[in-house]
Amino acid sequence: MNSFFKFMQVINLTPDSFSDGGKYNSDVGLKKRIEEAITWNTPYLDIGAQSTAPMNDPIVEDEEMKRFEKYLIPALIHKLIPSNIILSVDTYRPAVFDQVYRWIKEHLPYNQIIFNDVSGVLDQELIDLMKKYPDFKYVYCHTGIKDRTLTGFHMDHVVDCPSGEMISFLRNYFLSALSEFEKYYFLDRVILDPAFGFSKTTEHNLKIIQSIDTLVEGLGETWLLGISRKSFFKKLIYLSALESDSDMQREYLHVATLCRWMHRLTDKNIIIRGHDPAVFWSAYHVTHWNF
Repeated sequence: MNSFFKFMQVINLTPDSFSDGGKYNSDVGLKKRIEEAITWNTPYLDIGAQSTAPMNDPIVEDEEMKRFEKYLIPALIHKLIPSNIILSVDTYRPAVFDQVYRWIKEHLPYNQIIFNDVSGVLDQELIDLMKKYPDFKYVYCHTGIKDRTLTGFHMDHVVDCPSGEMISFLRNYFLSALSEFEKYYFLDRVILDPAFGFSKTTEHNLKIIQSIDTLVEGLGETWLLGISRKSFFKKLIYLSALESDSDMQREYLHVATLCRWMHRLTDKNIIIRGHDPAVFWSAYHVTHWNF
């Protein structure tokens, strides 16, 4: 059971990400993070250079590119990332992915690559990119925006949908997109992601967590699910004067949610995107315990 669950390690090359901004935007910090991932036998690294948290302003494309160039290229040149690790590029800009893809292929030609595009915008620019490079996988997310330049303002575009209807709404959303991808024979390259915290209320997010098995049934082969350190969890914990206590309670909820999913999602390839591999493996070992 649950042998299809894999962990994706988040690495933020940013000074302002809500959970770990500033920790890994240095050669030493990134090297340490990669070494930790190797120690945990992590199959996926998700590397991003821009925060999409609502409290942070978007950066221009040149700045995002410079961050990737400054910190990622040295890791590529020095072959710090083994060939069996799949590299996910977290950006909503096709032009940025195009450049980073070419850097990776130049130095690590055998690593598989994923375009983790949180925009949820299926446009001609994306289609052209998928035609140009037919070997990368693509993460298609749900958001309420219509233009990828608005990705940083996704909470200004919360979907107008009662929480009780959220699952059917998302299923229709993904079915429509899969139909479009099928026209170009891209179905086997698409990974689906409900994008927790993007264009959604707390009630929307909790409904998706509760009914995730209904959402994924019959839709796609692989799903990316990321609830690590999401702010909506704060509404479910006991208030504490110590922020560290609240953070710990939030991690407990994360483990409990993953245990629930691992029991219920037994026929899909599930990638869990997170910041701490110990959280994933705690849930995995509890789920596989022989009582």
